Amino acid sequence: MIKSVANRKSVANRKSVANRIRPGTPRKLSGLPIVLAVLVIGAVVAYNVLKRSPARMDESGPVATSSGDSSPKHPPKPFTTPTREIRKELRERSGTAAPAPVETVAVSGGSPAAAQVMGRLSQFDLSRGVLTRERAQELNQSFKQLAEQGAGAVPSIRQFLARNQDLSFKDVNGGNLADYPSLRQGLFDVLKQIGGPEAVALSRETLQVTADPMEIAMLARNLETLDPGQHREEALNAAREALAQAATATGQLGDVGPLFAVLQTYGDASVLADLEKTLPQWDYYATMALAGLPDGIGLPTLIHQMQDPEHAGTANNNFRFQILAQLAGQYPEAGAALLDQARLNQISDSGWRKIAIGLASDQYQLTNPLLNINYPPVATPGLKSYHIHSGNQNFFSTPILESGSGEQIAQRVALINQLLGATSNPTAVQSLNGALATLSAPKPTQ
Repeated sequence: MIKSVANRKSVANRKSVANRIRPGTPRKLSGLPIVLAVLVIGAVVAYNVLKRSPARMDESGPVATSSGDSSPKHPPKPFTTPTREIRKELRERSGTAAPAPVETVAVSGGSPAAAQVMGRLSQFDLSRGVLTRERAQELNQSFKQLAEQGAGAVPSIRQFLARNQDLSFKDVNGGNLADYPSLRQGLFDVLKQIGGPEAVALSRETLQVTADPMEIAMLARNLETLDPGQHREEALNAAREALAQAATATGQLGDVGPLFAVLQTYGDASVLADLEKTLPQWDYYATMALAGLPDGIGLPTLIHQMQDPEHAGTANNNFRFQILAQLAGQYPEAGAALLDQARLNQISDSGWRKIAIGLASDQYQLTNPLLNINYPPVATPGLKSYHIHSGNQNFFSTPILESGSGEQIAQRVALINQLLGATSNPTAVQSLNGALATLSAPKPTQ
């Protein structure tokens, strides 16, 4: 049975330090044992935190994380999903209007069979922490049966979603045997399969209240599939509000990457200010989202950030250098901006190494759940994943030689030659020549 959990934060166990006093001695307590005990406990906690953290950074950017055992150490538990409880306050503060309420589309009586299937799904027992292949097949079959009920299943799904509860099926027993990582995500997909005004209305209702980044991305994608071009502004507003809530949240922060994917995929010039505002907190996400906006509309913002005197000649610009180098094969103004910085001698040694990577090696991308082509990233030669502890940012890269066209490669080679003519920095010359050799090398035959 699913139970609501109001607070998911773990509460640390408190232990007292007892002072042992020999019989017959005065009860005068010294602070030294307590101080020593606190220092020892603090050292142990710090060691464990550092040992668990997969984040790794070098002086100039992210370092690829190594793969490891990602299976859970504890059985999955029911949990509540975040809602935008402060959305009214945020709208009042920003002066934005509240979204128009979604008109509920009446369904003449829910299907009794759908209610029965929904009951089985909502009471699915994973208390033993093991999802066998047989149990996974049972789960998958239940979702299919629910979708087969069509619009008659919508009332039962609405009733469950209104509880703001979920049950995770992800990585149970070290695998992904179920078709969906969680119950709610499975129900969203069922609504997409059902289609029609009832499913669209319920998807919009949920989009207006959830603050879960993945749910917002999934609902935005589903609505675009069911009703193309009609709900993009609703998706953007949901992403904005959830980001604003996350920016002021305390404690452990979830992955907000899907929200940046929504802004990148459905955004236009109206999201530039939103993304620029998030740069201090989510530099990697915001930079990649700006770079991925359609028709290069995010380029001026990236170039402006790179030219900011506060960042000039420092490692803070390195990731922007790399992303602009990635874009140089598509947008000439990105290459021109790098040439200007080279002539002004505003690129550090580490910055030159990042430019060489952006031109001839790893191409960084958001993990975008709105695009099935790269979510989750398909294992390919050269695929790397990254985790930045600050802001809990996660993304991936693939080699340019695996995805770049012949024209793009030629444009990058031309830019490298221009950059070599604009600098005499030894690190720059070495890095650029290495990039030139990489791009000029013949591709290995399959």
